[in-house]
Parts: sequence; structure tokens; C-alpha cells
Amino acid sequence: MTTFTSESYCDKQSSFQGLYQHDRGDGSSTINDTLITTGDVAMARARSELLAGGYAERDVSITCVHVKGLKQNDVISFKGILWLIKEISPSYSPPTLLVTIKGARYE
Repeated sequence: MTTFTSESYCDKQSSFQGLYQHDRGDGSSTINDTLITTGDVAMARARSELLAGGYAERDVSITCVHVKGLKQNDVISFKGILWLIKEISPSYSPPTLLVTIKGARYE
């Protein structure tokens, strides 16, 4: 289970601290950013930092026939593993329309 909290410290510059706990242990990160102005924004940033720094990212590139309705940020299954679609690039080689799907997985 993952939980997030945030704390605000007032000084000359706004300083927010995002704290998180998850099944791989505890961690904390202090984020100094003038764009973080509320606790909700600090919590969202803590989630983002957790994903960016707390999990390994694996990438995949798949070339297949065009799949109608497929879009960025959809989740697909490839060889039994779920992937988040980051990019879709079409290519047309008559008579076939192919797409290259670049996906990511956080582990």
C-alpha cells in the first residue's frame, strides 16, 4: 500500500516536503519549487517523484497493424505484461498501415 503526505515549511522561499511510504521501504524528499503553492500540489509532486525515482522503468517498442481507438496513456498487454503507451507512430507501406507503439512499465 502506498501513502503520501506533505508538509509546508515557511521561510524566505516556499519549501514543501513530500513524504511517502510503500512496500519497498520509507523515503522522503524535499522539493523546492515556486510552482508548488498548496499541499495538494505537493502531494501530486511527491507521487510523481516516487514514480520517477522509486521504480525502475522498462521500455518496449512494438510494431503491429493499426489498432483503431488506441491512444497515448492507454494500457495494453504485450506478452502477458501490462505497458503504458507513451507514443504511437503510424507508417504506411501499401497496402498495410502499421504503427510503432512505444510503451513503459514501472517496476
